[in-house]
Amino acid sequence: MHKAPNLLAQMAVFAAIGIAYSNTIVILWGYLAQHNPLFQWMLAHLAGTGWFYPAVWLQDFIAYLMLYLPLALLIFRVAPGRRLLLLAAAVLPYFVFQNWPLFSAAGFSFAPGYLLGWILELAVLPVALLLISRFRRA
Repeated sequence: MHKAPNLLAQMAVFAAIGIAYSNTIVILWGYLAQHNPLFQWMLAHLAGTGWFYPAVWLQDFIAYLMLYLPLALLIFRVAPGRRLLLLAAAVLPYFVFQNWPLFSAAGFSFAPGYLLGWILELAVLPVALLLISRFRRA
């Protein structure tokens, strides 16, 4: 008889996968941003306007969303009853790891510019999982 995997073991595996996957995307992001014609167009035509930062953020969100679809599909397929726990295990350790200097012993450091980055870090994988769950039911 097939025994269900231990929840803590699954969460530890997905925490490791989330950290490794997110670090890989961040490393590749420099290459993608450098060779992205849409970003080059926005830089040439929108820099200095009020549209530049929202357009870059939206473009980043969509690009990250596409890059996180494989991890969201893995979460969707592995544990139908534990998706939210595995999603949290994949997102939160990387968020803490990436932003550790802001939460250091020197005190909580906050700048409003961090907020959009935090929304991007915390929302992309849940939105990707939501999209996959919506399209897989249809």
